[in-house]
Amino acid sequence: IRSGRPAARRRYCAVPARAVELQSIGGCEMVNRSNYLWVKAHLDYLSEVAQLKADSVDRYWFCLRHFLLWADEVPFSRVPDILPTFPSYLASVCPRGETRTLAPATLKKIVNTAKRFFFWVKATYPREFRGLPKRWIDTLRPPRNVEPAPHHEFVTLDEALQLAALDIEENNLALRRDQAGAALLYVSGMRASALGSLPLE
Repeated sequence: IRSGRPAARRRYCAVPARAVELQSIGGCEMVNRSNYLWVKAHLDYLSEVAQLKADSVDRYWFCLRHFLLWADEVPFSRVPDILPTFPSYLASVCPRGETRTLAPATLKKIVNTAKRFFFWVKATYPREFRGLPKRWIDTLRPPRNVEPAPHHEFVTLDEALQLAALDIEENNLALRRDQAGAALLYVSGMRASALGSLPLE
């Protein structure tokens, strides 16, 4: 990647070429092609030089794709000029299919990952990013005004045993499935989303 004349923009799907380990943004978005290539170079560095495992690289990609979408078509070297700011943008992002914003721990991870990326890219490509102020990178902070974590209700052992002991008609497969799933959630401690994605075999 060389500095100079801006790369031509087109309808671009921000999925790295080595997407066998990475998750899609979920459709094509209008992003700056050069920005995408900087992110891909960083992911390749994490995988090949830092020797992170594929699932760790996946998590970096999850965080950095938010930065790609926020920057839109603006080159990374000019992101200090973007409004709303990155923290303000993150405060309004909701996971797909949900109305609640991202959890505070997730927001902190995304911002810290973006900071590490920019420190890396400035050190690795100092000429291309000489105009990006280090003081701007230092100002990146997780958004403050986010929804508090939801209140959790816990199920007692007695309640779980009562649920598991309920007499359900043998032909009511849906309810028997729910009963088995509830029991599995209690004894395993897994999340409901993990239970829903378990393989059938």
